[in-house]
Amino acid sequence: MATVSLAASCSGNDAVPAKAGTGAGTGSGAANGQVGTGSAAAAAGTSAGSGNGGVAAGQSSSGSLERLDGSAGGPEGGAPDDSSSGGMSDAIGEAGAVGMPPPDAAAGACPSGALLCDDFEKYAAAGDLGAAWHVIANTATVQVDATKAFKGKQALHISAPAGSNHMGLIAKEGAPLFPIAGNTFYGRMMMWLSGYPSGGNHWNNVQSSGLLPNSTQTAKYAWGGDGPLGAVTAGYTIRVTPDAGTQLYDCYSQSKTPIPVQKWVCVEWKFDGVANEMHYWLEGQSLPGVDVIKTGGVCVTPPPPGGIWQAPVFSNLSLGWQQPNPSTAAIEMWVDEVAVDTKQIGCPSP
Repeated sequence: MATVSLAASCSGNDAVPAKAGTGAGTGSGAANGQVGTGSAAAAAGTSAGSGNGGVAAGQSSSGSLERLDGSAGGPEGGAPDDSSSGGMSDAIGEAGAVGMPPPDAAAGACPSGALLCDDFEKYAAAGDLGAAWHVIANTATVQVDATKAFKGKQALHISAPAGSNHMGLIAKEGAPLFPIAGNTFYGRMMMWLSGYPSGGNHWNNVQSSGLLPNSTQTAKYAWGGDGPLGAVTAGYTIRVTPDAGTQLYDCYSQSKTPIPVQKWVCVEWKFDGVANEMHYWLEGQSLPGVDVIKTGGVCVTPPPPGGIWQAPVFSNLSLGWQQPNPSTAAIEMWVDEVAVDTKQIGCPSP
């Protein structure tokens, strides 16, 4: 199968909006590749349901977040290219990836002492989400409501209308979560996705970036999918500066396993900044065909030095929906039971 260039979609207009939310807030801008910090009481979103905290489309709650390029991309249109997918060896149900032992029997519950746990139950008023997370909403609405929850009564709800590119994200930046000891961490979230964007659109759901060691350049690890087949896709970019519009290096690795839609699914990941590795689990099963062990499948630019996807010193984490190119399909996404730790956490029970 032929691979179609990603150049247009990967370099789309994806700058984080600088517009502040409607609540009072403070924030510090990015410096030396670090993401800005701060909080704000943001206006309630406009999605259906009773929103308990969030921001409406076109608003960012506070501070300045590093550029999010949406470059967990794949071939535009058609099936993933075999050269980047590892064939069907990554189908759900295959044995775990090398060196990735399954979590212990207590997995699923957010462990005591975990770096981050959020079940979105504590957000009772407008602005609560923006006080706990950096909220970014560009032609999308981000709020906590009771329209759909994996567990409990509430979940994060992202609504993105048809006809535009979208950014609906929550992010943690700097302390107290970052830097993480050993520059390696695991994450977990439950995700419900209404469908895929139209055409060859790609998107990101999980992203973490920072400065490369001993460098002023910024690198990012990302997980997401590629439509219309919804294939799980890993992405890697390097930029001269966090807000640079053009990537120096832009690479991806793609699975033939789609992200399930119209149901709650468990997504887990590991970003290893020491070994330069990315690992992904879907519904508790690893996808070794899309794991990145030092290098990935395809680059739409010249490959990075030595072909290595060198990890940054991770300084932020963003979760949600980022789609850098317009789509005729509206998207709704819910996120619940988020956890981050230095060991694998496992999927939660209902």
